[in-house]
Amino acid sequence: MRKINLTPTEEHKYQIIKAVVAKRKTIKRAAVELQLTERHVRRLKQAYLLNGKQVFQHGNHRLKTHQKFDIKCKNKIVMLYEKKYKNFNV
Repeated sequence: MRKINLTPTEEHKYQIIKAVVAKRKTIKRAAVELQLTERHVRRLKQAYLLNGKQVFQHGNHRLKTHQKFDIKCKNKIVMLYEKKYKNFNV
């Protein structure tokens, strides 16, 4: 099983739902703290009980962005700017 790394916001949500499951907080109190509806808090609780901590991790967490430049392309642009287009404005 892989380790789940959560952002601070996701970790906060996880801790509150974990407290709801342990009956240390009510669903109503959790809804106020998370600024969500009670219905959504119940959904999060149910999902947590079925799938665990990974429910709180964003779905695109492990995907690379499509807007990122390839390092070879980036190096070529820098090289062209430094040599061929040295006196041009950016």
